[in-house]
Amino acid sequence: MKLIFLMTCIFSAKSFAEEKPPKVYIESDRCSYEQKWKAEKDVLLFDKIGGRKKTGVVKKGETVTTLAGERHIVPTPMKVVFQHGDYKVGDQVYLLTPLEEGEQKVWWKGRVITEDVNFLYDTEHNGTCSPPAEKCWGRILGEQSEQRWVKIKQNNGSIGWTKAISDFDNSDLCN
Repeated sequence: MKLIFLMTCIFSAKSFAEEKPPKVYIESDRCSYEQKWKAEKDVLLFDKIGGRKKTGVVKKGETVTTLAGERHIVPTPMKVVFQHGDYKVGDQVYLLTPLEEGEQKVWWKGRVITEDVNFLYDTEHNGTCSPPAEKCWGRILGEQSEQRWVKIKQNNGSIGWTKAISDFDNSDLCN
């Protein structure tokens, strides 16, 4: 009897844990490899994402090559306020990465899926979905937050990471 109770608790805890996304959702390979970017100002490079050890400085006007990119996203809760697909009113989904044309990756019940959330960017609804409707089915419960990092190789061979992406031209290709 105790074993059955213990197993039920373990499976219930696992099921609950899968419903919530990680504190930080990491999406790799967001930048095309081998892009050439030109620095619009001096940019520090670091040994790793979030690192403090400096590996180099890209000087203003210097051209570098992108090697990789990551987005570190704090999942944003969104309450379902109108029946939509498998979602029921009151369900909570978590917004992850914006994609194209109003689509966004969403975390729901341990899965990452793509949803049309164009209403979030519609000035008529302004992310509130008031009143709820078929095309406006969710209400954001927090601020969206992310950090983008890019791994860069300098012409001298130095490699490092930076989050100062906007300090390069062509960085809009890394969305």
